[in-house]
Amino acid sequence: MNLLKTSLILPALLLIGCSGSPKDAVSNMYDALQDGNIVKLVNNTGESLNIMLISNSLKECSVNKKGYTDNLKLTHDCLVEKYADLSYKDIDITLLSEDKGYAKVTVIANSKERTITLLVQKIDDTWIVQGLKSLDDII
Repeated sequence: MNLLKTSLILPALLLIGCSGSPKDAVSNMYDALQDGNIVKLVNNTGESLNIMLISNSLKECSVNKKGYTDNLKLTHDCLVEKYADLSYKDIDITLLSEDKGYAKVTVIANSKERTITLLVQKIDDTWIVQGLKSLDDII
C-alpha cells in the first residue's frame, strides 16, 4: 500500500507549479519566493537561477541557522524572510522564438519599484525562468 501511495504522490510533487506559459513561469517563481516554496521555485527556474536565489536568501538570513536541524525548513524560512515584501506586476513577454523569450517585470521590493528582464525558455513543454538578462537585474 505504501508503495502505491509513493508511486502516485511523487510524480504529483514533481509537477507542482509547472508552467504552461512564460507568464505562468514568472508568476510561479515570484509566488514561490514569497511563500518559501522550494519545490515550486525549482520547478519554475533554471538550476543556476534557483541556486543563486536560494544562496542569497541563506546568506542574508537573520535566523539562528545553528538552531535548525532541517535544511529545507531553514531554506523555507530564509526565502520567506528575504522575499516577504516582494511583489510584482505588469509581466510583459517578448518571444524571440517559440521556445525562448524575455519577460519584463515590474518588481516592488523595499518600497522601491523597478523593471527587470528575465530570460524564459520552454524545455520539455514546460516554461521556466532561466536567469536574468543583466546582473543589474538582481531580484
